[in-house]
Amino acid sequence: MFRARPLFVFAAVVAAMGLGACANDATAPTTGASDAGGSTEAGAGASNPAGAGDTTTAGVADTTASPGDTTSSGRPAPAFLVCTAQPYAANSAWIGPKGGEIKVGKNEFKVPKGALNQLTLITMEVPSDTVKSVRFSPEGLTFNPGKWPELKLDYNNCPKQPKNKGKGKGEDKVRVGYVTEDLEVIQQLPSADDEFNEAVQTHLKHFSRYAITY
Repeated sequence: MFRARPLFVFAAVVAAMGLGACANDATAPTTGASDAGGSTEAGAGASNPAGAGDTTTAGVADTTASPGDTTSSGRPAPAFLVCTAQPYAANSAWIGPKGGEIKVGKNEFKVPKGALNQLTLITMEVPSDTVKSVRFSPEGLTFNPGKWPELKLDYNNCPKQPKNKGKGKGEDKVRVGYVTEDLEVIQQLPSADDEFNEAVQTHLKHFSRYAITY
């Protein structure tokens, strides 16, 4: 009787230790749960690329490129003449196959005969800005080939003109540029710079927004 009792106590202790080990295994976190947490964090970063939601000064477009900047072709990047802002002005006219013209201040738009096939209400706007630009409507209006209208933009209110305007023989520095509504230069158009009358002229193939560049 006295020997059986210690054996019984020893067996009970061993059984209790085994039950405790099973309980610990059941409550311990699995490695899969830990990995899932890491994947969620990485996934959030992948769905939000660096800089996509950030707002920094580098994200602001510089619409007046420095004259020292260059394009991929090595030519100076286009910039705008700095002008004294004038009050907003606009004018409209019905112009058809016979041609016609619109004037806003000293800025002129002339449509030759045969440029349009039907009577069209054309509006020419000159926004109030230090960048001299014009906006035409209806947006995207095109003209018959070889009958391109002439646009003349006055820049006598642009005192800060670039020095050494001429880039080379037969090449004028001040040009009319085809620009976006955010004043980003898409293309500089072949232009004639009338320095004496402080105006620049070009021909348009379609309606959009245009500005004086160099």
